[in-house]
Amino acid sequence: MPLPRPITIANTRYLKDDVNSYSPEIIEIAKRLDANHILLSFTGTSGEDKERWNWRLIKPFVRQCHDEGLFVAFYMKLTNINWKPMFHERPESQEWLMRYADGRPAIYLGHPDRYMGCLNNPNWRNHLKEMIAKAVEHEPDSLFYDNCFVPRELAGLNDDEAAAAGWACYCGLCRVSFREYTAKKLGWECELPWPPKWDDLVWQTFVEFRDEYFADAMGMVVDYAHELNPDIVVYPNLAVPWMGGGGAKGSATHLVADKVDLILLERRGAPRLESPPAGGMPRAINAVVDWKYGSRVKNTPIWYRQNKPGSHTPDQMKIGLAESSAFNGATHHIMAALFTHEHVKADIIRHYYTWLQEYERFYVDAKPLADVALHVSTPTINWYYPNRVTQGGSDLPQNLTGLAQALVELHMPFNVALDEDLTTDHGYRVLVLPNSACMSDEEVEAVRRFVADGGGLIATADTSLYDEKFRIRDDFALADVFGAHHGQATSEVVKSEYGKGRVAFLPGDPDERFWYEGISTDLALFREALEHALDGDWPIEIDAPTTTVINLTETADGDTTLVHLINYDVQLTETQKAFGKEEVPPVTDTLARRVVGIPVTLRKPAGRAAERVRLHSTDLDEPLDLAFQESGRAVSFEIPILWIYDVIAVDWQ
Repeated sequence: MPLPRPITIANTRYLKDDVNSYSPEIIEIAKRLDANHILLSFTGTSGEDKERWNWRLIKPFVRQCHDEGLFVAFYMKLTNINWKPMFHERPESQEWLMRYADGRPAIYLGHPDRYMGCLNNPNWRNHLKEMIAKAVEHEPDSLFYDNCFVPRELAGLNDDEAAAAGWACYCGLCRVSFREYTAKKLGWECELPWPPKWDDLVWQTFVEFRDEYFADAMGMVVDYAHELNPDIVVYPNLAVPWMGGGGAKGSATHLVADKVDLILLERRGAPRLESPPAGGMPRAINAVVDWKYGSRVKNTPIWYRQNKPGSHTPDQMKIGLAESSAFNGATHHIMAALFTHEHVKADIIRHYYTWLQEYERFYVDAKPLADVALHVSTPTINWYYPNRVTQGGSDLPQNLTGLAQALVELHMPFNVALDEDLTTDHGYRVLVLPNSACMSDEEVEAVRRFVADGGGLIATADTSLYDEKFRIRDDFALADVFGAHHGQATSEVVKSEYGKGRVAFLPGDPDERFWYEGISTDLALFREALEHALDGDWPIEIDAPTTTVINLTETADGDTTLVHLINYDVQLTETQKAFGKEEVPPVTDTLARRVVGIPVTLRKPAGRAAERVRLHSTDLDEPLDLAFQESGRAVSFEIPILWIYDVIAVDWQ
């Protein structure tokens, strides 16, 4: 019984056996929660002698799951080696390791008992294939790969993935492979570089080399698993590229996405209400731009980690489930141990999982609707971002996340555009370039043509000041389009027209400032820029607090537009505050502050008229039909109440 296709949050609902019990109790918990996909630890990175004992337990458990109509995923590791048992059982594995530049074994995230296997090493690859073969013998429906990165060197920066100065394997095989790679790529042989120099051609070639062999190794894993079982689903734990800033925790994600069946984007922390780092009004800490990036690189559900016992309040669990539902993702780490102690949370999971099944048509092949695309510039993230850190900044630039946050708070639906999208007929009305500093001549010309032909453009900071190799230009390459030059000082939006298009340029770093300070005057700047670029034609206008997050999607048949709304405005009780955020006790009362009377004006698809507007909600017992009014271009209605998650279905005729 293979996993359903397409895989959605509605038909693949997760539960993790986080205590590795492989017991009938896990099956009973899954059935109580309406979960149907159980994640088990298989790994295969500690040597067979150490792991054989639990393999004996897994096979009958998997068969029992299948008998009960449940799917099973195995937790695997791509680069991790528990070296003590592995070296004892297979001494030759000491030659399979990734190495730092000084020759030391690469340590997995500071754990001295865990080393990392080199993905260029054919013997490590053979070991991965052996473990795939062992896993497939036990008949899983999917394989989840964790530890999908190469080691980091911190070079005096703080111990944070985002601030890693360089990521590399410097073993003998990688040194030889890089010499061969540069001979073909550059025409001469080069040694593996260190330390990083972000505008250096050899370092940039090294990053490309590293990302390509990482993607190739992941492709090998997928191809071999499919060779043994064509129906098996293989998906890795990855990250958005701006998480790593020139590091392998994310920089190869767009390459890996082409190799795998699904992707999981790692997301730490609870979705929550929180003040910006420098203070200001509380805002919705959301994963919207992560979801949008994942949907762009892999048109499948994007799973991300949700919670462990005690780490989320009940309403934060609701918000996490609502957010993943609204943005066509899924919540992955729903841990079985949680539900033996925290029964309120178990009830929440069951309620959402049951609701998702009932409304499956909202999520199967749903299409995101957006006039606006936010550009994710790979060379900017790979060269400009980490260079800013090494030049004295303590953190990576936050222009992209800041502008994404502003779009969310302005209730403007958006998708993500990659570099290659700029040079295609992407179909968006407005491109947003959030300090897209590094742009090729081809991309610059494509943006110029897009605007001249009637497209809208919003850009900030150093956009187009460098080429794709991080070589600085004399001025913005798009200065004529912006109507502004590098070094021009103003605190206002520079508005202009270019050809048939409309342009709004924001000098300085208002998007990054908005991330840190969240002040309303900066949000007003972005609203002014959008108003100009859209020429006043908003796809949706909604009068709701900035802590209400929305998304627009369309059902597979195109006959229904869905307005998803999530309310992040929840508060901790005094009892919970006393325990601290990491030790929140179970509570039974809802903590969300409801939003009432939300007016909405939604632009109609061309040639369509509204037939029905209906409110569906995880917080209401029955759907509600809403009164609506139509004009020539829009339909208007009022949402009576929002607790946590509403879906407004507008049916067209």
